[in-house]
Amino acid sequence: MEYFSHTCCDLFVAVTANGSLELYICLFAGFVLSLVIMFIICWSKSSTCLKNVLSFSSLGVGLAYNWYSQAENQRHECYIHANCNTEDESYDLFNKCQNKQCVRCLARTSDQVSKKLKVRYYQFVETCNVEEKCFERIELGFKHKRYVCTEKNDDKCNINKVSLLYVIPTLSDQLWFENKDIYGDDIGLLEGNFSKIFTEFKKSKKEFSSLWHFNNVPKGEWKIFYLYNQGLPVYPNLSLCPRTAAVLNKLKHFMSGTIFGYAAFSEICPGTYITPHRGCSNARVRCHLALKVQRGTSFLMVENERKEWELGKCLIFDDSFLHSVQHTGFPESSSRAVLLVDLWNPRLCQKERDCLKYIFSSSILDEV
Repeated sequence: MEYFSHTCCDLFVAVTANGSLELYICLFAGFVLSLVIMFIICWSKSSTCLKNVLSFSSLGVGLAYNWYSQAENQRHECYIHANCNTEDESYDLFNKCQNKQCVRCLARTSDQVSKKLKVRYYQFVETCNVEEKCFERIELGFKHKRYVCTEKNDDKCNINKVSLLYVIPTLSDQLWFENKDIYGDDIGLLEGNFSKIFTEFKKSKKEFSSLWHFNNVPKGEWKIFYLYNQGLPVYPNLSLCPRTAAVLNKLKHFMSGTIFGYAAFSEICPGTYITPHRGCSNARVRCHLALKVQRGTSFLMVENERKEWELGKCLIFDDSFLHSVQHTGFPESSSRAVLLVDLWNPRLCQKERDCLKYIFSSSILDEV
């Protein structure tokens, strides 16, 4: 009966919050399998089986959902996204990026992606009932030379932006976002649900360690438990963390549905060094909710400014700037863990967000 209740809980979260066509097909197959099991139990007339008919019949749905979960996680294994825009030439993570559908990497090696993105831009402008000048900054991003530059050592390219997927040059030069007036509601939600999120983080490590992925680092260990990957919900993982999923769904500025949008538990062990690298766009800012941190052992460096995480608090920064992470603690020190969430840059108006969400929709992954 406990298995039946657990299965129903997982399915409820997956279907209501994160349903997909593949999931519905899988559940239909599971329902049919459950009916077959119930028929066999009733035909056998076993008193023991009849008393536990719900538990036994739920095996069909449970097995179907397990097959779906395994297939979904295998699909997301190809989304493991090492920082393919590192500034450390001795450790070129671009060559080590394991994400076969990393849009930034695809754009760097082929002009087909940039062409598709520009076509989407003009499609949106044509169908939108607002003046084209509202999107001047968006268009400027496509005209920006650093967007199409593919040679790391090309003197014409600014190394600061060389392989960003998309950058609006006039948007902002702000490194940190400490004004709670901008993200007050989202920060309140995240920090207010710290204990619930932390509980699910611990549960994911203890009971679902196989769903964690390893990112490439030259030193130490960096693990990721994806909840959203390039804007796509990772359904099995979300169903295992229903309270965290509910918080993410309530965030006003979360970039779900766009290839810029990630949400994940991220953990680094003592001795880990994540080399200086850059995010894919300044259209987003990255928020870290500190879940586990030992003071004086781990640091985030953005350009030349270093900050520490504070337990249960959010740290928000523009990850399109050069940044690195280091855990200087001894082996017996505590690891550093955060809930990573990508938010819209506050200097983008709603019309610009809508435009970018259309251009960089996660659906482009099906076209490239």
